[in-house]
Amino acid sequence: MPTVFRFVALFFLVLVEYIVRGMFCYIESRIVMEVAIENLPANSRSFTLSGQGLTVTYCLEHLSAMTTVDLSNNSLRHLRSANHLQYVRELNLSNNSLSGCDGFNLMPRLEILDLRDNG
Repeated sequence: MPTVFRFVALFFLVLVEYIVRGMFCYIESRIVMEVAIENLPANSRSFTLSGQGLTVTYCLEHLSAMTTVDLSNNSLRHLRSANHLQYVRELNLSNNSLSGCDGFNLMPRLEILDLRDNG
């Protein structure tokens, strides 16, 4: 019986660590994006957060005026709400872990989409 208890306790600890690590990455990504958006110059048309270790995107609605967005070299698995990027002409999502993206069909000005080295 003690062996089963130890196994269950170890499994529980591994599960908790996985959940905590995921929440930490989410919160860290959210803070990095919020700070970068807050510090954008008023007339900026370009947004870059390449190589910041992002695991999720957040606040894309605040980037609606951008014409160039670079989120390359991160750990993004999914891009949600890309439809907020109405004026984006160039979107770089290369070198991530993307398995899905929503809203590209709602980006009427998109001319260049870089999805190299994902999966």
